Amino acid sequence: MSERRPFARKIWWHAVAWAISAGAAWLPARAAEPVVPRAVEPRHTIELVAADPDIVTPVGCTHDARGRLLVIESHTHFRPANYPGPPHDRIRLVEDADGDGRADRFSTFFEGTRATMALRAAADGWIYVATRAEVFRIRDTDGDDVADARERLAVLETKGDYPHDGLGGLAFDPDGRLLFGLGENLGHPYRLVAADGSSWSGGGEGGAVFRCTVGAPGIGGAAGSRLERVATGFWNPFGLCVDPVGRLFAVDNDPDGRPPCRLIDVAPRGDYGYQFRYGRGGRHPLQAWDGELPGTLPMAAGTGEAPCSVVLFDGALWVTSWGANRIEAFLPAPRGAGAAAAGTVIIQGGPDFRPVDASVGPDGSLIVTDWVDRSYELHRRGRIWRIKVAAGKPRDTADWPPLSPAELRARRLAGCDAQGHADAAPVAAADLVAALGDDDPFLRQSAVAGLAAAPAEELPPLAAIENPRGRLGCLMAHRWRAEAASCGRAAQGEPLRPAIDDAARDEILRASLADADEGVRLYAVRWIADGRLKQFRGDLEALLAARQASPRLVAGTVAAIAWLDGQGFDGDATRQRLSAIWQDDGRPGAVRTAALTLMNPAAKLDSIEPLRRLAVARPDAEFDPLARAAVRLLALRPAGDVRPSLEAIAADPVLPAERRADAVAGIVRHDAATPLLADLARDADATVARAAASLSVAALPTADGARPAAADTAAWLTRLEGPGDAAAGWRLFFAGRRARCSECHSLGGRGGTIGPELSGIVARVGRARVLESLLQPDKEIGPAFQAYSVGLADGRAVTGLSLGLTDGDRRERFVAADGRETVVDVASIESRVPLAASIMPAGLEQGLSDDDLRDLLTLLAE
Repeated sequence: MSERRPFARKIWWHAVAWAISAGAAWLPARAAEPVVPRAVEPRHTIELVAADPDIVTPVGCTHDARGRLLVIESHTHFRPANYPGPPHDRIRLVEDADGDGRADRFSTFFEGTRATMALRAAADGWIYVATRAEVFRIRDTDGDDVADARERLAVLETKGDYPHDGLGGLAFDPDGRLLFGLGENLGHPYRLVAADGSSWSGGGEGGAVFRCTVGAPGIGGAAGSRLERVATGFWNPFGLCVDPVGRLFAVDNDPDGRPPCRLIDVAPRGDYGYQFRYGRGGRHPLQAWDGELPGTLPMAAGTGEAPCSVVLFDGALWVTSWGANRIEAFLPAPRGAGAAAAGTVIIQGGPDFRPVDASVGPDGSLIVTDWVDRSYELHRRGRIWRIKVAAGKPRDTADWPPLSPAELRARRLAGCDAQGHADAAPVAAADLVAALGDDDPFLRQSAVAGLAAAPAEELPPLAAIENPRGRLGCLMAHRWRAEAASCGRAAQGEPLRPAIDDAARDEILRASLADADEGVRLYAVRWIADGRLKQFRGDLEALLAARQASPRLVAGTVAAIAWLDGQGFDGDATRQRLSAIWQDDGRPGAVRTAALTLMNPAAKLDSIEPLRRLAVARPDAEFDPLARAAVRLLALRPAGDVRPSLEAIAADPVLPAERRADAVAGIVRHDAATPLLADLARDADATVARAAASLSVAALPTADGARPAAADTAAWLTRLEGPGDAAAGWRLFFAGRRARCSECHSLGGRGGTIGPELSGIVARVGRARVLESLLQPDKEIGPAFQAYSVGLADGRAVTGLSLGLTDGDRRERFVAADGRETVVDVASIESRVPLAASIMPAGLEQGLSDDDLRDLLTLLAE
């Protein structure tokens, strides 16, 4: 129902009278002409449109149906004591009356809200607004440039009150439905209620994207009806954009301790892996950030820090990066049934350039709001910029990358036509189940979306599906349906259908925990933990007694038990639980071994004696993997008390050679010059001798003859054909002075965190791509590992990978390719330019033999 508000004009006139009578004392003095951010490419120019005191702390912006600029002016976001400005946020109408390119007329179109975040205009004259707690729309019905009609579309009921992790991010899907984001809400319970009474409840999970109808043609329902969740697993989908072919993109702000922020191709009913309940750091075993866990999807690209908006301009997706003082452009390209994107810095500003939102004006230029100051508190600063194409017109959307055949198929599976419109003719459940076996995760996700909407009786029993991916996909569809039943309500208050009840859910979960496929078991563990289904605690304990369990599954299961018990994963309780598992003679060796491999080498131990006893146990085929795990944990421990044990193991000719060689790796890590290594290099066992001779040297002792150029990956693949030794690869990874892999990379959760975790990476991306990354590290840089040249106010330049903010966000850490770390004051950063070169040094293969390379590739395939 439309709510007429003739009193809105009265409020505005009272505000004007108050400002005049107070002499507008709250406004800042007019600042000097600001420094214009730099357009990196000559194709673009940037110019100032408005600045404080005419506009202060601007956030969202849009152009109305008449092409006029509307800007949210925030007066409530971390409002300091005795703040002299207006008591509420307001939406300002910003106009250039004399046509000189600078705004010269400012008036208030609407006011009275708090924590106002987003603004988008529709062609029918309605202006859609998102505050932290409400989505509504307003319009001016009598032409006096003041909104006098207001309709509520959705409200967020919660105790959460942090200004910008609630509702925000507005866009329209191909059917005209309103899309909007919900942040992680600091984990507080919430209920999101649309105007028709349909709702969704949650709490503790990550952010999500929702949609509701707005009365647009082609889809039923009045404005604010038929609320539904589109996707989940975000941190905070702060900005949304639908591209010319109907793809939905979101910028996810912010990953805290696990950069980068993400540009995400949002798939229907997709899960992007983040769960706030497991902590802000993003490295919990039950969290994913780039599709690492079964049932989660990868990002399209990494973005600069604190992306706030994504908008289509000049043939690309332009993303504002508040924290990196820049604007980036991303050109998406099909990646199977999803999209990947490569980013380029387009506009780079100094520390006082804090771009927030952007909107394309009627003249084709891009208007960008600028918060100016890094302070979250209101500071009465603000700017608006205009970006133009210097010559000619912006690139036409006719050149936009079309949907791939896989994307078109995915839309059909998800129940949409080629344009993204809801299609009334669903795909048969049998065809959906068949599609679940595809290699493409985005295509499988579309089949999951189709199954989640299918009648319950059409879903086959999991046991009847031969392909493990098919069983996983059906399990994902069941989960979506179960959450719809428990979290969603239709307009009449009934659970969303189709759904499954708790009894059916529990039966499916118990069957999945017993599945032969680890991915299915791990997904069931995640579901149990996320839902805090404590009735399954005994089943999880039983899983830790199963004969086959990888470190990943054991980590997820231990983390799930800790969560059910109200404990965190990183702490004494987990250490004690893992210690109890690997010291329990009654458990399967595989589980004990997995628990040992999950132990932090630096964790406090009451005594290393239990480890030593395992490490020196006499050979036994079933027991050897556990003994090897004990030796490796000793080898990776930093404490000096392990060295005598390692030397004794390495020198014991009765022990298996692999254990002795692993002990050699530990000795090298502590002292590569110890005389014992010279003796071991002459050991009668070739494995031990090779480890002692090769790990301790800093240069390649012998050449392997003429080698292909680094760019010739095909020739290298041929050269390195044949089996390698994964155990030798492990020793080289963690202790080889020529490789130094573990300084930056982790394997099985151990090692450095500068580069990506490499466990099983050959299986995930292929031997050729891994080898190419080693030979040509600059060719493709992962979004999480983009290095920068950072210019400082004193003229210095720091080059390296950002390790994030510290000291109350006042300082930022950077690590260079040689491992040296530099900490700089954030306020001193004037520019940040991405480097074409990877932080991973080129030429590593020159210090490694062919056998070394084979061994590493074999290790990374496990």
